[in-house]
Amino acid sequence: MPESRGLTDYEGFLTIGDIALNKRYEPSFDLGSEYNTITERSFVYALWCFPSTTNESKRQALNALLRLALERSDSDSEIFTTAAEKYPYPVEFIQFYLQELIVYELNDDLIHDMNVFFENAPEPPVELPFGS
Repeated sequence: MPESRGLTDYEGFLTIGDIALNKRYEPSFDLGSEYNTITERSFVYALWCFPSTTNESKRQALNALLRLALERSDSDSEIFTTAAEKYPYPVEFIQFYLQELIVYELNDDLIHDMNVFFENAPEPPVELPFGS
């Protein structure tokens, strides 16, 4: 959303990341919750991907970085405290959000739910850069 325009200038808009967290208490819908209510399926918001041409040493380094981040988030309460200082949520909510609500590894059920989403989604109005 451009800074020069306010919410009243738009019919609606989609926010993600920091903006979404900071606007959580304004009139809004959580896309994943709404999707789950309608379909009873999980909604995958994002994937950490890299090109198939990425060499093996870089793949191992990226996977090691992810593992380190996951291990640290399980044991380092400083992450939750820092986030609670930045966002208007208690430490307990942030810890629950990062450790329980977010799934960091795709399993067969999530892959199935993603495939169902793509099979039933309308054709995008423009060609996606990564194919459909």
